[in-house]
Amino acid sequence: MLTGGGRSLEDLWVIHADPVLRRLLSWERLPSTDTVGDWLRRTGEGEGLAGLDRVHRRVVAAHLRKGCTRQGEP
Repeated sequence: MLTGGGRSLEDLWVIHADPVLRRLLSWERLPSTDTVGDWLRRTGEGEGLAGLDRVHRRVVAAHLRKGCTRQGEP
């Protein structure tokens, strides 16, 4: 969400309400904003944020590669 300009957990409702975006991302089900907030608080303890950053970078890179492949680019 933050990569796309999201500013709060409530922006999840935008994704919930957009079936085309959910289909594009292959996200049939999404957690509630409360669930995501609880998970983020737990993740922020210790080294959780460093791990989350690594996962985020890999997911973004994979989606960028997938997008380039779809358009016929290397």
